[in-house]
Amino acid sequence: MTRTLDRSRVERRRAPTRCTTDLVAHIFAILSDFTDADQRDMPGDDAVLAAARAGIEALNERWSPHGESRFFLFHSRASVERTR
Repeated sequence: MTRTLDRSRVERRRAPTRCTTDLVAHIFAILSDFTDADQRDMPGDDAVLAAARAGIEALNERWSPHGESRFFLFHSRASVERTR
């Protein structure tokens, strides 16, 4: 099993284009996790996380004109399921 990034899903989750740069009171969090798997790290995990981090950085560059971060990524790695 290899994880891949579905770019169309990332594009749909961009900040709405009608937002203004006046986001003083707004903080945005993206919560993500990988599905449970046979092992904690799967092929493609690092690439998916790198793309997500790059997207968060791009959002902060565009919508945080004073340099403070408004967008954050909180990610939980996959759990390894063990059957007894």
